[in-house]
Amino acid sequence: MVKFSLTGLFVAAGFITSAQITPVVRTELTYERDFQPLGIHNCGEYGIIVSASLDPKKAERDPDRLYIMYDTSLIETQSLEVEVPFRQKLVKTYQGPHTLHTLYYDARFGNGTVMSLTPRDTFPKKSVLKMPKRILIDEFAVNNNTALFTELETRKDVLYQANLKTGAVWEIDLPGTLKRKNLEILDVSAFKDGSGLGVVIREFNRTVNNTFLMTIDEDGQKEYVLPLKTDDLIIVQAAADRLSDGRFIVSGTYSENSTTSAKGMFLAVYDDVEMKFFATRSFGTFENFFDYMSSHGQQAIERRKERYEEHGKEMDVTVNMYVHPVLESENELILLGEVYYPTYRNLSTATTYIQGRPSTNSVRQFDGYEYTHAAVCKFDLDGHFKGDHCFPIHIWHKPYELKNIVNMYAHDTILEMVYMNDNYLQNKAITPSEEFSETVVLEADSTDQIRYTVGEVNYWYGNYFIATGFQNIRNTGDIRIRRKRDVFYLQKLEVR
Repeated sequence: MVKFSLTGLFVAAGFITSAQITPVVRTELTYERDFQPLGIHNCGEYGIIVSASLDPKKAERDPDRLYIMYDTSLIETQSLEVEVPFRQKLVKTYQGPHTLHTLYYDARFGNGTVMSLTPRDTFPKKSVLKMPKRILIDEFAVNNNTALFTELETRKDVLYQANLKTGAVWEIDLPGTLKRKNLEILDVSAFKDGSGLGVVIREFNRTVNNTFLMTIDEDGQKEYVLPLKTDDLIIVQAAADRLSDGRFIVSGTYSENSTTSAKGMFLAVYDDVEMKFFATRSFGTFENFFDYMSSHGQQAIERRKERYEEHGKEMDVTVNMYVHPVLESENELILLGEVYYPTYRNLSTATTYIQGRPSTNSVRQFDGYEYTHAAVCKFDLDGHFKGDHCFPIHIWHKPYELKNIVNMYAHDTILEMVYMNDNYLQNKAITPSEEFSETVVLEADSTDQIRYTVGEVNYWYGNYFIATGFQNIRNTGDIRIRRKRDVFYLQKLEVR
């Protein structure tokens, strides 16, 4: 939960005269045959962990891992080689405020290992688990010595709890009145303040629609099972957390008749064990929800919206949206989500001849997610709507996994929303009276030519972001530098 102060409505035109984000320092790792960087793990003011695979040709188990630790100045402090347990494969990772947790699992024998590591550790903490055999693990979260993970079966979801001290693993009974096949675990996450874990469960069929928040305290004991009173709305995506005053909060998207596409955003806050409010905002009421479209498309939407208003109705807009965890201010709660849609392509598999005529068979293959725009919505602490804003997203590549593209940071009365497109940093800054957009080019060495970048930017700590990703670089101006190289880069950015 990130705290900041942001007051007033924030949809107005204007200009902020000074640049907001400035590159500070950059470092990079070069790909080698036996060394392949995989990604970064943000550990706040503790620093950064870069994970890499070693000797990827080993067959019996995952490649060994190399963890490279960096401080907040992106200076390497140490590197740690970790041997992956025999026959086990890395199935899930969970990033806590300062700690990286990795779950390794051997499905044949049910052996599992959780390794926990911070940038300041000299070796990882290992917890050996005896897990069920041959399960497909979906969600994974860790708080203190308690881990939760879910099994994704064909006809039911199963929730397991693990004690990282003793290695014991057991199944947790889920709330609800329906059969297990009608229960779905929407989210498993640890509270940002370290006070426990939250699980959001939905039971749904033609006649029943219930959603529950189940909490696990910091000692691993089941604490509450709280019903989510949604006024017959279907919860599509949800995440649980705890506000600074200790109250539970659930946020996400909802729909009226679908479990996959959303009609709007919602917030639910509990006072003790009673729900204080359930606040919603439908996409059809957003001021500029369709600004990402062409002028012709926007005109068609406006005509359709007017026809609905003539009959006293609200235009029904449903989209696929991936929502961030809620951001808390002194008097406000902020929701941010990105709208996306899946893309596909047809691949020719074989050409055969039937009675002398060629016939080509084709298959439809998933080709990643296309992101269109982002929407931000603000409520006060009593659930009253305060304002909304939307802006288009342009990224040249299509991720194959759903993830948050835009990252937020608030300072003073400015809300910064940042994302990467190739090696360009796109920044949308909003204040109570004006808004501003800027593009920052992230460059390498002065003689380097960056041919392409696949990267992302994430909030790090304080007033800093971290940009990371993969780059193909050509250099013809400095004979001391390899002419062509593939690198994994890290670049620290400061908000001023």
